[in-house]
Amino acid sequence: MSYLDERRAFEVRFSTQWGATTLIRWEGVPFKMPDPSIAWVALYVRPGAANRITIGPNPRVRVNGRVIVQVFTPEATSLSVTYGYADTIADIFREAEFSYGNSGLIRCRQPEVAVIGMDSGWLQKNVVCPYIRDKQL
Repeated sequence: MSYLDERRAFEVRFSTQWGATTLIRWEGVPFKMPDPSIAWVALYVRPGAANRITIGPNPRVRVNGRVIVQVFTPEATSLSVTYGYADTIADIFREAEFSYGNSGLIRCRQPEVAVIGMDSGWLQKNVVCPYIRDKQL
């Protein structure tokens, strides 16, 4: 039950449910920028503070974090397509519960969509979903 297990659980969930909708940029993996007419997304897992949530001989720790999916669509893309991607990503994580490692549990909360803006011909929106994961020490 490690941070790497946590990351893998998010990557498996996202790649399985997103499928071949667009290219996916994975953190730490070389990525060749696509043609400016092709949409793509990037997934990042950002664990945050960890706190002990039980007392006694078998303590549990809760990690609060965020999963962030950046959506990049070409400048000329219809907003319905761009927001459609954001809605689909939000649905993948909204209130989702899934396991990681041998006995860990990740619980996602309600995602939000942030419009980042236009840069170099790409419109960027970020889907940010807070989550918690519990770990038995």
